[in-house]
Amino acid sequence: KAVDIYLAGVDKCADHLGHNGGEDKFTMGCLDSLGVGHLRDNSLLNDKYMSGQAFHLFDVDPCVDQGNVAFHPYKHINAWMGCWDVSMQKQKTTYFVGCDQRFPGDACSLTSTLSHASGGHGKPMM
Repeated sequence: KAVDIYLAGVDKCADHLGHNGGEDKFTMGCLDSLGVGHLRDNSLLNDKYMSGQAFHLFDVDPCVDQGNVAFHPYKHINAWMGCWDVSMQKQKTTYFVGCDQRFPGDACSLTSTLSHASGGHGKPMM
């Protein structure tokens, strides 16, 4: 029912709330304004920005956690596909180059010691 209410009112939300900010804030504000309310479950999303620790945007190591249903942020295609492959258990993090060895645009693993020369990869198997 909440999704139906959201879908019926999302255009009104866009008119009143605007498009500034991320999709998370928009959805939360929209649900609240439509009277549905929102629930926070930090166990579903693995968000690098919320960890409180330094992170690498192209690191696929967090994607091994099978308790999460989504991972954020993976905005580059190789990082996103690398995370997908790791989370779906199609690739191990050991397949990827170390983040200190990556070429621009490469997905990487902070725990990997591989370089391209030693057999590491920066692009997921597609």
